[in-house]
Amino acid sequence: HKAGYVHHDLKPSNVLLGADGWPRLMDFNLASHQGDTKSRLGGTLPYMAPELLEELATPGRRLTDKGVKGDIYSFGVIVYELLTGLHPFGRFPKAKTIREGVRQVLEKQQQGAKPI
Repeated sequence: HKAGYVHHDLKPSNVLLGADGWPRLMDFNLASHQGDTKSRLGGTLPYMAPELLEELATPGRRLTDKGVKGDIYSFGVIVYELLTGLHPFGRFPKAKTIREGVRQVLEKQQQGAKPI
C-alpha cells in the first residue's frame, strides 16, 4: 500500500512464508494502482469486503473506491482465521452461481462473526 498498489485478493493461499520466516504476498493478478478507478472487481468471495460484494450483487453499480479498505478487511479475516483456526463467518456451502455465492457471503457477513 505504501507503494501505491492494492492487491484485491488477499487470502491465506496468497501469503507464503519465505525461508527467513517472513511472509510474502503472492498472486498480483488483480492488483492495481490505488488511483485506478477502472480496476477490475474480483477476489475470493469469503474474503471480500461487504461493499465489494454489494457491487457484484448490484448490476451496473460501480464503486469509486476499490482501494486499501478492501485489502484491510481481507487481512482482518486472515488474522481472525490465523488466531482461531476458523473463518469468522463459518463455512460456506458451494454456490451454483457467482450471484448465489455473493448472496450467501453477504448474508453470513450481516449475521456477524461466529462466537469462538
